[in-house]
Amino acid sequence: MLCRRELQICHEFTRFSARMKGVTIANFYGGIPASQNKETLKKAIPNIVVGTPGRIKQVQPLPVQPASIRLAATAVVDPR
Repeated sequence: MLCRRELQICHEFTRFSARMKGVTIANFYGGIPASQNKETLKKAIPNIVVGTPGRIKQVQPLPVQPASIRLAATAVVDPR
């Protein structure tokens, strides 16, 4: 089972960036091994990352400096 929202968001970013040279997008979600997502990040750091909160947490630490993040958005926040 996969959250449709993340797939839709990733699809839209891919569609919008089709004419933008050098923009890469990665989609991280459950259902595939987290190691596969980590390998994706080792190959190249994407400009845009879309993912479920749990999977983003699993692939931590992300190979990016927090200061280089220009925008972070979340649709669901767990108050824990």
